[in-house]
Amino acid sequence: LSVLLASKGFKVTAVDLDLGGANLHLCLGNKVLLQNNINDFLRKRVDSLQDIATKSEYGPYLIGGDSAQLGAANIDFGRKLKLLKAVENINSDFIILDLGGDTSYNIIDFFLKADYGIVLTTRESASYIGAYHFLKAAMYRRFNRLFGPESKFRMYKNHQLEQLIHDMMNPASGEWPKSIHDLLERVRQEQPDHFPFMSEVVENFRSYLVVNKVPNRLLGSFDVNPIITRIQQVTKTWLAKEVTYLGSISFQPEVENSMIDLVPVVVKYPKGKMAEELSAIMSKLFDQEM
Repeated sequence: LSVLLASKGFKVTAVDLDLGGANLHLCLGNKVLLQNNINDFLRKRVDSLQDIATKSEYGPYLIGGDSAQLGAANIDFGRKLKLLKAVENINSDFIILDLGGDTSYNIIDFFLKADYGIVLTTRESASYIGAYHFLKAAMYRRFNRLFGPESKFRMYKNHQLEQLIHDMMNPASGEWPKSIHDLLERVRQEQPDHFPFMSEVVENFRSYLVVNKVPNRLLGSFDVNPIITRIQQVTKTWLAKEVTYLGSISFQPEVENSMIDLVPVVVKYPKGKMAEELSAIMSKLFDQEM
């Protein structure tokens, strides 16, 4: 995605925030460890993330990590805040955050930082169920941290509303947390002045779904539709916001070969299937939001 955007003339920075499995430099053609990485910024060896940005061979700037260092993934809250704020100051048209697929607080908080949160799934049950769990964890985390220092809504802090959210999202009785619909209804009944604000928080949760590795024989068929429908129904029911389906990426041996050759597939095949499908996904994303 970052290579394709850079090829269209945009200034793009790709940031490897999968701190425990940093390998984005390999995807962008760097066969050796980077001379400088995010750990240098977190340990105050450099002043900004811009200082460690490296122009990759294929267009985007790269801010890489080094998961070879023990504890690289386990940064504390203070260093995470520093990193989140530093991402805001990167000088680029687009900033692509590459994340891991787990639901740790760090990964979720990086995901919530983005203007557009894109989740990939495959047609396998474990994958699309995991995609829903990730989206649910992200929405619940957004409300649990609604007034935290990392939140874009922190200036609207209200102690009564904060307590109500805490009671609904973390019930003391041991019951399951309530759905976002339940939370909104409780706010509407007890604190109606805050209902428009809470509805805006939900509306601001821009989450998107891409189905990966779809067999070519199924492209254009309705085979992925049941998966999309199921995830959209459950997100609308529990999260009060239906995830937006952006499109599919077909299964392509060229993608695996690109990881062996360390040449991005959209560079090797600029008019190929991956470039075509990613372009369609970008067009849908930005037509809707820009």
